[in-house]
Amino acid sequence: MKNKLLGLGILGALVFLSVTAALPSRGRANFSGAEKIQVEVDVYSGRPNPRWDLSTEQAAEFLKMVQALPKRESDSTLFEGLGYRGLKITGSGLSQDGYTEIVISRGIVMVKEENRSQQLTDKGRAVERWLLQSGKGKLEDKLYEYLSEETSKQ
Repeated sequence: MKNKLLGLGILGALVFLSVTAALPSRGRANFSGAEKIQVEVDVYSGRPNPRWDLSTEQAAEFLKMVQALPKRESDSTLFEGLGYRGLKITGSGLSQDGYTEIVISRGIVMVKEENRSQQLTDKGRAVERWLLQSGKGKLEDKLYEYLSEETSKQ
C-alpha cells in the first residue's frame, strides 16, 4: 500500500512540475508566437499588400513611441486615394495596451481600441518613417524607395 501511495505521489509531482513548467513566466514580457505585431503597407489595389513582423525589440520600441505621441486637437480624415495610403499595424502584441489596430498616414496616427478610436499626431512623420525603416530588406527595393519618398513629404 505504501509503495502504491508513494508511486501516486511521485506521479502527481511530475504532472504538477510539467504543467507549471509549461506556463509562461510572470516576470518577463512574452512576445513570442502569439504576441506578434505586424506592419502592412496600404499601397496596392487588386493585389495583396506587403507585410512584415516586428521583432520583440522593435515591437516594444514602437509601442513606446505611440504612447508618447500627443493627441490631435481635432480629428482628420485619413487619405483614401490611389497609391500609398499609410501603414496598418495589427497583431496580438497590441492588445497589451488595449489596442486592436493602429493606422498611420501622413502624420496622423489612428489608434483603434475595442469600442472607440482616437487620433494622435506623428510630428514630422517620425513613427511612420521608423516603421517603414523596419521593413527595409523585406520590401522590394523600388517599393521601398517609393515609400521613402512618400514619407519624406510633410
